[in-house]
Amino acid sequence: SSSTMAWQHTVLALLGSTVATFTLDPFLHDGRLEPAAVRSAVLAGGVAISGVADIVGPCTALAVGCIAGSASTICLGFSDKNVDTSGVFYVYGLPALIGGITSMGRINHESLGNQAFGLCGTLTIACLSGAVCGRLLRSLHGSVELAFSDEVHWDCAEDLPRGVLSL
Repeated sequence: SSSTMAWQHTVLALLGSTVATFTLDPFLHDGRLEPAAVRSAVLAGGVAISGVADIVGPCTALAVGCIAGSASTICLGFSDKNVDTSGVFYVYGLPALIGGITSMGRINHESLGNQAFGLCGTLTIACLSGAVCGRLLRSLHGSVELAFSDEVHWDCAEDLPRGVLSL
């Protein structure tokens, strides 16, 4: 059935993203695995396959997972943790783009224009809303450091110096 096939393809994509991360991450971190990379890549594989799990084959599902996991791992290795503190871009944004491109290759030609328009529209809205939110945060807090500081809005523990813990 379609739901069983989607489930199987989701597992294959998760497997592909995990294997890709276990393969790439040691090259980016002096031979060691970073737990955040594994966590992020598994999510990236699930995000990338979610829209096409019932229309692709097993090999495509595995490839989508590998590509999403690789992209997520590489982006995490070179990302600025002060800008994307939760990894929204490399865990959700980029894998969703990979899934959107994959879906464009699997639909009929009559729907291709609509799919491309939707993908471009989504990217435009995401970039514009991110830029507006970033400027708004910067204007409210006066600096980039304060915009990403919990101390502005919360009573933070005094036992650890700021910046000691990182994800």
